[in-house]
Amino acid sequence: MAAGAGGGATAGSVSVGTPVEQLTFTGPFTNGTTISSKYKCMMDVLGGGMGDNVSPPLAWSGGPSLTRSFAIVLYDTGFNMLHWVVWDVPVTISQLPEGVPAGYTLPTPKGAHQVANMGTDRHAYYGPCTGGSAASTYEYRVYALKEETLALTESSTGVQALMAVESAMLEMAAWSGKPQ
Repeated sequence: MAAGAGGGATAGSVSVGTPVEQLTFTGPFTNGTTISSKYKCMMDVLGGGMGDNVSPPLAWSGGPSLTRSFAIVLYDTGFNMLHWVVWDVPVTISQLPEGVPAGYTLPTPKGAHQVANMGTDRHAYYGPCTGGSAASTYEYRVYALKEETLALTESSTGVQALMAVESAMLEMAAWSGKPQ
């Protein structure tokens, strides 16, 4: 079963191929991190309070020698909900800045794309929407992909994007946390 297709992957790493170095998140977050309200969605869901809906800075290193690009996914493991997919991140890039802007084609990193998700037609980050005692565990996943570009378009859905990412996966690493 594909990670995220019915229950999500556990935090850690899954690998296919020959690693040059194990794919890992390098900062600033570690497993079990409390996700700041800055990175939460703007909706008040399940008493979680509202956030600023800013994407966090993400950095990673390593991956199999056959890696041709990277993808990033934000997945709510408690409600089995996909919040964000970024793909076609060039293999020369190992970080996403804080505050990735809305839009299908990202200005940085050049050539990367993000999907419209969460029931809207807006291509943008949608942060965690729960908090407090009702908080789900959210996974930020980085995928090393065997394809330089994925066969997705501006009208592709989040599920289609996740399926394409997982079909091209060589290795995946995740960090998980709960929102404040």
